[in-house]
Amino acid sequence: MNQSHLNKKKIANLKALLEKKKVLKAQDDQNVQTNKKHEGEKLIEKQPKKVKPNAEESNSDFNLKKKKLNQSDTKVNTNNGGTSKLQQKMRDKLAGARFRIINEKLYTSKGKESFDLMKNDPNIFEEYHKGFSFQVKSWPSNPVDIIIKRLKPRKKIVVADLGCGDAKIATELNGNPHSVHSFDLVSNNELVTACDISKVPMKNGSVDVAVFSLALMGTNWIDFIVEANRIMKLGGELIIAEVTSRVLNSDEFVLCLKRCGFELLEMDNKNKMFVFYILKKTKECSDIGKDERIKLSKNLKPCIYKRR
Repeated sequence: MNQSHLNKKKIANLKALLEKKKVLKAQDDQNVQTNKKHEGEKLIEKQPKKVKPNAEESNSDFNLKKKKLNQSDTKVNTNNGGTSKLQQKMRDKLAGARFRIINEKLYTSKGKESFDLMKNDPNIFEEYHKGFSFQVKSWPSNPVDIIIKRLKPRKKIVVADLGCGDAKIATELNGNPHSVHSFDLVSNNELVTACDISKVPMKNGSVDVAVFSLALMGTNWIDFIVEANRIMKLGGELIIAEVTSRVLNSDEFVLCLKRCGFELLEMDNKNKMFVFYILKKTKECSDIGKDERIKLSKNLKPCIYKRR
């Protein structure tokens, strides 16, 4: 079975899951309407009970009791907006499955293929980032926040956020006094330019800092690094935040980046989940051929979740 057939099968599975989501959504909407009707009937039938104070009760005790009683009478259980526990569980399970399928597709495809996929169906990008945002909630820290903290105190700089997601770096730093250019597969707000990260619409040597925060996702991620080199000024700073488990050998990974024209300034692996590389552009790297790029790309393994 060739790679093309596998990719088609993954896309078909993803579309099937999206169809299941639509069915559940329709059921949810119907349940919400039914519950609203029942709630209206209950509210008409139920009236707050009138309570008279006992002679031995203080006014404050009586008012507290009255408040609790009225709250109890008027409280209506909406049951998660009309969604049953079983439906909610199924919906969460489908959302998790969709995220894992899309995530695997992004890590096992070239950037151009992922860009075309998202361009044809932007909902896939939205589904992915919903799942990604859910994952972020469980992290002890978000790499983007650490990068923002690093860049914020500096004098005016031009930043390229490559694989920016919701463009949080631009939201925090743009015009303060920095200029942040944000790029990703889909533009989900006015700060983001949609593109293939291996071909960014910026001039040569125009960027002071380039950022990849969990964004080296395609099988051709080495092309993203080469593109970052192209748009960066000589002496510019490259910041890479990656999932620790992706880096097979840190020394080999650093040598790979050196071949792409970058010298390591510092590495921070104190965080159990993520590792940070801070590098400086020391030379151009337009001389790396196709075969060598494929070889270099093996220094990062795909971040794929276990099947459930």
